[in-house]
Amino acid sequence: MLYFILVTKIHVLPAGCLMIHVTKLNEADMVINCELIEMIESTPDTTVTMNTGRKIIVKEPVNVMLERIIEYKRKINIEGII
Repeated sequence: MLYFILVTKIHVLPAGCLMIHVTKLNEADMVINCELIEMIESTPDTTVTMNTGRKIIVKEPVNVMLERIIEYKRKINIEGII
């Protein structure tokens, strides 16, 4: 199956740090630094494990998370951030 996803949920914070927007299961919005993501699992909820050991369960499916991370990496390369 082929997915086409418009990725618009990337935030540039004042310090120039890029983060990705996610929605927790309780509908709370959250931004996370995708440089700290160690693993993303679908178990069946999408669980994001940070390299600090913290786990965040989000509503977005794994494929959407991957698209947001790819867009984040593209934005860093284009804007020369980091």
